[in-house]
Amino acid sequence: MRFDRKKLFDGYRLKFGGLDQQQVDGLNRLVSGIEQDPHVRDIRWAAYMLATAYHETAHTMQPIHEYGTRQYFINRYGGQTRKGKELGNDTPEEGYHYAGKGDVQLTGEANYEKAEAALRREYPNVIAVWEERTGKTFDLTVGDQPNDAADPQNAMDPEISYAIMSYGMRSGMFTGKKLSDYIDDVECDYKAARKIINGTDKNILIAGYAKNFEEVLRAAKTSAANAHNLPSDKPDTDPAASDPGRSETATLAADPIVETKTTEVVKTGDTTLAVEKTEPKGDAPDVEPTKVTKNGPLANWLFSGGTLTALGTAAWAYITGNASTVAVAVICVTVLIALIIFRGAITDAIRMQVAADPEKKNVT
Repeated sequence: MRFDRKKLFDGYRLKFGGLDQQQVDGLNRLVSGIEQDPHVRDIRWAAYMLATAYHETAHTMQPIHEYGTRQYFINRYGGQTRKGKELGNDTPEEGYHYAGKGDVQLTGEANYEKAEAALRREYPNVIAVWEERTGKTFDLTVGDQPNDAADPQNAMDPEISYAIMSYGMRSGMFTGKKLSDYIDDVECDYKAARKIINGTDKNILIAGYAKNFEEVLRAAKTSAANAHNLPSDKPDTDPAASDPGRSETATLAADPIVETKTTEVVKTGDTTLAVEKTEPKGDAPDVEPTKVTKNGPLANWLFSGGTLTALGTAAWAYITGNASTVAVAVICVTVLIALIIFRGAITDAIRMQVAADPEKKNVT
């Protein structure tokens, strides 16, 4: 599969709103990964992968680290806890080392070990490029090499993160459920597909994202005959993000989808964190997410200003094209205003004329 980048970015705006450069780079990275992935040939799989990454990365489309402090992860995922044991963590410290990272929040030593072996087997080219780029031996786990305490951080690498997402969602590595369980020639159940990652958490919301991404990808998909026109060896850029002459406001004519939860990406030291600000109230209906205007009062003010400007321009064009008619109208209006202003004096004069009696000499 190959995708026309201009159509891709334009379609994204229509469904989700404006793009900043971080999102442009992230979306391009993920789509490039899909284009080059021999294991992903169903456009619906691609749509659900993008929807998952969109949600799990707090809409940045970049790998992120799960929110929390070292002690938080030790208390939550450490080997002394039930959850930590389920994830394959043996010591309290491993709760911190193997906290959620990447496009789909890979968590737990057992999953890191599986991902490491799978990527060497299924994505050798990705591993080779990574090793050449970094000068290191690829590894995701701690304790099998000298000075390897930071190796789990390799899950944050953009290309490695994509490969982990692809393998995990296709193989069922994360929860035992996989893409082919819900999306095949017979059915496409985006809502139930959330079980691949995290049960039913936000499943309706993410299903809405997947439907939108599917429409965007289908509109941007290009034929094999045109594939040579699309660059694959260097990042594509969004025309709106790279062209200073195009205003981002203009790209927001379509209303973006806003979920009921707001997530903010913050930095703590060297770690990127995803912070949830609000939670939705109750379950949302199983329909397309509501669309709202992104800029609120500012957008309304700009719209009103544009409307007034247009009306003023139209009025001036009429005046200059019908000068004589306008002049007569101005004279008539002026006379009418004068009559209104002096109506009292005129009325008194008429009344006095009618009541005048020459015999009584009351007329001057």
